[in-house]
Amino acid sequence: IDLPQDTFYENETLRIDCQFPQPNLNQDYRWYKDNQLLLPNNRVEIRKDAINDSLVIHQLQLSDAGVYELKNSKNILRTPPIRILPA
Repeated sequence: IDLPQDTFYENETLRIDCQFPQPNLNQDYRWYKDNQLLLPNNRVEIRKDAINDSLVIHQLQLSDAGVYELKNSKNILRTPPIRILPA
């Protein structure tokens, strides 16, 4: 998981990237925050291609703080705790 920083301010954008070593290894991986499945919405963007998985959260809110995971039934790729500070 590529995460250049773990502390953000409200209204910033969080982007987490994960590149897999071979094509299509990531087909059954899903993004979670604090063990809750993330679904795309007006602030959450999930991008996937043959070797990359990306999670983008726009206009961060304090409630976006937590641990993010990219996981399937066999593997879990986890970020350190993400902190969101008031703007």
